Amino acid sequence: MTEIRTPRLILRRWSDDDLVPLAEINADPEVMRWIGDGSVRDLEQTAEDIERYEEEWDEEGFGLFAVELIASGELIGFAGLSVPEFLPEVMPDVEIGWRLGRPFWGQGYASEAAHAVLEFA
Repeated sequence: MTEIRTPRLILRRWSDDDLVPLAEINADPEVMRWIGDGSVRDLEQTAEDIERYEEEWDEEGFGLFAVELIASGELIGFAGLSVPEFLPEVMPDVEIGWRLGRPFWGQGYASEAAHAVLEFA
């Protein structure tokens, strides 16, 4: 299993326990504001997302990590590498992306995770 540890975070592959917490993050209109058309995602859509994230790992050998806090074990979102097929003008590039729950904004978690993902890449 691929796992990265930083001083405050664990970046790891997805588990069944991640579905509900990620669905809660995806249901927040502020979190989703700049993602696609800004629509929130429900539990079923989030399950499809996680399935797609895992398929990308299997097909590409990289993907989006579930990100959890070491201190609490709480899922705070995701960060990782993905192929931005929704941006054909940059293909075949790979991007570092992230999405964190709003309570975790402004604390440096996205930067910490992105630096770890870049090192992994």
